[in-house]
Amino acid sequence: AVCIAVLFHAPVTYLGASYLVAFAVVGIFGTLAAFQFTPVRHFPRQTVFGEMRGLFGFSWPLMLASIIHMFLYRIDILLIGHFMDQASVGFFNAAVPIGQLLTIIISSFSPFLLPAMTEYFAAKDMKNLSKIFSISTKWIFLLTIPAFSLMFFFPDFFLAIIFGSEYVQAASALQIVAVGFLLAASVGPTGNFLIVIGKTHLNMINNFVAVIINVLLDIILIPKLGIIGAAVGTAIAYTFLNILALAEIFWYYKIQPYTWVYLRVTILALLLGFALSQFYNPEKLWTGFIFFLLYGLLYLLGLKFTRCLNPDDEIILREFEIRYNRSLWWLKR
Repeated sequence: AVCIAVLFHAPVTYLGASYLVAFAVVGIFGTLAAFQFTPVRHFPRQTVFGEMRGLFGFSWPLMLASIIHMFLYRIDILLIGHFMDQASVGFFNAAVPIGQLLTIIISSFSPFLLPAMTEYFAAKDMKNLSKIFSISTKWIFLLTIPAFSLMFFFPDFFLAIIFGSEYVQAASALQIVAVGFLLAASVGPTGNFLIVIGKTHLNMINNFVAVIINVLLDIILIPKLGIIGAAVGTAIAYTFLNILALAEIFWYYKIQPYTWVYLRVTILALLLGFALSQFYNPEKLWTGFIFFLLYGLLYLLGLKFTRCLNPDDEIILREFEIRYNRSLWWLKR
């Protein structure tokens, strides 16, 4: 709907309506699918209403947490618009979505990781729950940090190839928010863990505190540093949000996922990114793709020679195979 509105140069009001239509259609089809493919319509009425109170008590903090979380990014745009000009809003709006690509990996783990963690917690198997949390955090980090390294050392490439060369001046902001999103991803699926153990209210509180921190930092830093200040506020807020969740998990279950492997991988990824960036010519954008392919090959070889992977890491691969009925034999090799 949005593409059609843009294609025919529709007014802004039509763009807003297209978003509304898209969400409405998804909601309607999602509801119909739930009634068609789940036994919800066959539940006894007394059972449904009897479970509603517990379900609502579990769900409403998650709903509020999602609403509050949306303000983490959007509040920056509002405050930049208040303290600065529209051009600055545009530059920041280019940097942050690119940085948010670093969260794709951790988001993609949720569909198969959450059910597995729930099963272990329901069985009171804290040993395997701790293991799958630690191993999934390691995999998320291994897959995220090479993307971060490229984004940090080649910010001009990403901004120019996606938005145009005039947005290259947002490179420093992109580097800063990328650091924040990397640190947020490197603590692992802490939000899922808190959901599994029934501490959904902590997700809500953590997001609320992060928004407050972001607003205060933006008010202080944006008038002085512009979009760099907004980027610093966003990075610190996202980092605090996830480290706070990890601290809560450690408080309840004494679980922390880190080993010396993380340091070896960090050094490997950053050294590769820095070394390749010394040979990159921003005037020849196409060479960036060659450098990225070379980086990927060198990174995989580096993981092999630094012995960053061990047999326990296959647990995540097995969970993926079980959930999606797909074989990953080629990756296990």
